Amino acid sequence: YTELSGTGRWKDFSTPAAGGRDGWYSNASTSQREQVEVPAGRFAAWKVESWSNRHATDGSSSARLEPVRLHFQVWYAPQVKRYVKSIRKLISASGQVLDEDLFELVEYKLN
Repeated sequence: YTELSGTGRWKDFSTPAAGGRDGWYSNASTSQREQVEVPAGRFAAWKVESWSNRHATDGSSSARLEPVRLHFQVWYAPQVKRYVKSIRKLISASGQVLDEDLFELVEYKLN
C-alpha cells in the first residue's frame, strides 16, 4: 500500500479483469480520515474510493447483464496496517447492480 496522507487522486490507471471482462480503466481518490466501526473495533481510517469503467461489447440486448462499472470503497486503518472495511459493486450498462460484496475486519493481531 502507498502511504496515505491527506487527499489524493489517481486517474486512468489500468485495472485487473473483473466480472470475467478485461479493458477496465480506473480513477480513485482519497479524502480525510473518517471514523469507521466494524466488528473488530472503531478506527480512524482513510477512505479510498475507486470507479472503474469499460466499454460495453455485447450489444444492446445484453445491456442488463454486461458489467461496465465497478465501484470500490475501502477504509484503510494505519493503526492495524490494513483495510478494515471494503464495499464492492459491479454495475451493468443499464445501471443494474449485478454483484455486491461487503467485507469487514472481525479481529486482528499486530505482530
